[in-house]
Amino acid sequence: MKRVLMTGLALVLLAGCTATKEMRVRSALQDAGMPPSQAACMARPLAEQLSVEQLRQLQSLVRMGEAQARALPPGELAARLGRVLDGPTLAVVLRAGFGCALRG
Repeated sequence: MKRVLMTGLALVLLAGCTATKEMRVRSALQDAGMPPSQAACMARPLAEQLSVEQLRQLQSLVRMGEAQARALPPGELAARLGRVLDGPTLAVVLRAGFGCALRG
């Protein structure tokens, strides 16, 4: 019984950490110029699927800001993504971005 309670408590604490992580990711995306609805859509999968280290990698790109990103040719933006993000991180970011774009 004690083991079940401890497991339940651990799950509740982890869920709280994920929610806090999600709020931080959403806030960082919005600070970088992403519209609130898109930032909210992308924040959950990024927070759930990426480690803190992977989010730090992403943060270096987010600092670039939307205006700078839009000014880059698509090939250059893709090259920067590939240089800064590892393969698994890039896959999560692209899936989240495309998924949110399709949802509108």
